[in-house]
Amino acid sequence: MPMLLIGAVILPKLFRRLKEYLSLGNTSPACFPAYLGGAADKFRLLSGDHESKLITGLHNVVEITNGETVKMTHPSEELLFDEK
Repeated sequence: MPMLLIGAVILPKLFRRLKEYLSLGNTSPACFPAYLGGAADKFRLLSGDHESKLITGLHNVVEITNGETVKMTHPSEELLFDEK
């Protein structure tokens, strides 16, 4: 299982998705973005004084670096989730 970085900050929604992904027996984060795409979480990116269009899938703001590190491409303050 991948090691979690001590002191790292993670969004609760992203943490739940990662927990679900790992509980399915996945040991590598390589396919995690595809899993996030299937979860279909809806959100808007806030930048400047305006909101963007509705975006579906956290895979749009997550990348895997070094083959094992899950990293957000935008600060969490810029995400506004559309609750179901």
